Amino acid sequence: MERCPMSSSEYSSLEDVGQGLDDLGLNDSQINDILGELPEGEDLTVAIVGPGEKPDPDADLIVKQNADGTIRIQVPGSPDKTVIGTTGSDSVAGGAGDDALKTGSGDDAAKGGAGDDSLSGNKGDDSLGGGAGDDLLDGGQGNDTLKGGAGNDEIHGRSGDDVLFGDSGNDTLYGESGNDTLSGGAGDDKLDGGAGNDFLDGGAGSDTLAGGSGFDTLIGGAGDDKISGGGNGDWLKGQEGDDSLYGGSGNDTLEGGNGDDFLGGGAGKDLMLGGKGDDTFNAGAGDTIDGGAGDDTVMIDANFDDVSINTAGGTTTITFSDGTFVTVSGVEHIDFNDDNDVDL
Repeated sequence: MERCPMSSSEYSSLEDVGQGLDDLGLNDSQINDILGELPEGEDLTVAIVGPGEKPDPDADLIVKQNADGTIRIQVPGSPDKTVIGTTGSDSVAGGAGDDALKTGSGDDAAKGGAGDDSLSGNKGDDSLGGGAGDDLLDGGQGNDTLKGGAGNDEIHGRSGDDVLFGDSGNDTLYGESGNDTLSGGAGDDKLDGGAGNDFLDGGAGSDTLAGGSGFDTLIGGAGDDKISGGGNGDWLKGQEGDDSLYGGSGNDTLEGGNGDDFLGGGAGKDLMLGGKGDDTFNAGAGDTIDGGAGDDTVMIDANFDDVSINTAGGTTTITFSDGTFVTVSGVEHIDFNDDNDVDL
């Protein structure tokens, strides 16, 4: 271990100071971000340690090289600090308090610890963990893995094929560009896939899921969820709870699952499956509907006199005046705009 006093007016980097830690790019501004403004002439004590070594407990900043060659930069026992990574593959940690961790351009790992932390990934395939507290995670470029931890977290994947996990708390997840995987975990979460072919799983709680553009898969999980597919052909699954599913544009597949669900296909030729429970379907031209178990209702945006109804072999076909039609089975009621409803 080496204990290096550094005057804030003399040094702007750590170079060739032992343990193979060469050219760690901390300039004056970054040092001030980490530890606050140092008065002229006051020493900054930096402990530089190798694998298995213990740092000086009186050090202001710890720079540790791990056995795998990565670097860990840590402010011991200090809240409300900023830690900035290097161009290599770094491992940084915040500790107690509200920390700001900014990794460099390598494939980095950052852990916020306790407090309301801000973690930024920058370039590279980064792994960010917020820990306890209401954290803000930003993956930046690359294929990142982001975990909010306990608390009500906000997570942005940005560019790349990212994996976002909210964990416990009421979290907000944005996949943005790329083919992303978003998991809300426990709590009432908001998930937005953004561009790309995304996979969204709300988990426990009453969640709100939006697929965005792309061919997305959206699963509500437990709770009363609101799920919107967006553009293209999406697959929406409500699973447990009284869910609301909206397909949007494209030829979508909607599955209500258990509970009294609402399913609206939107534009396109959609397949809607009710499952268990008393489900309600908002049907349009080209849709195919299977109500499943329960007392189910199909709503038709037309008057009774403007359609023809034909039932054969347990399947009912509702044909509109322009020749388009809706096919339904396992449904007990059809509601029209003029209240001339039909029981099957």
